[in-house]
Amino acid sequence: MELPAKIDLKVGETYTLKLPGLGTAGYQWTYDIGGDRNLIDVSQTTAKSSEFPAVGSSIDRAFILRGLAPGQVTIHFMQQRPWERNQPPVAEHTLQVEIKKA
Repeated sequence: MELPAKIDLKVGETYTLKLPGLGTAGYQWTYDIGGDRNLIDVSQTTAKSSEFPAVGSSIDRAFILRGLAPGQVTIHFMQQRPWERNQPPVAEHTLQVEIKKA
């Protein structure tokens, strides 16, 4: 799965970033926003697929990013188990987001 390092959004526009799931092993995706958190809205949901997942398989996570105001932010995504916060993430992804006027 090729993940973008940078995206451009217009104010009011959304982008869906799909990240590989490992929920059956207890791993969850979290994120930190670098910069003004008021520039972007981030929500999380299950990534939809046209296939039924096999029993015991993990489902990818989808993060919906919505530009709220012009500017730039960096979102750092980390996949780790909630009870292992002192351990390094098993996966990470950093995304630069530039939000422009509509």
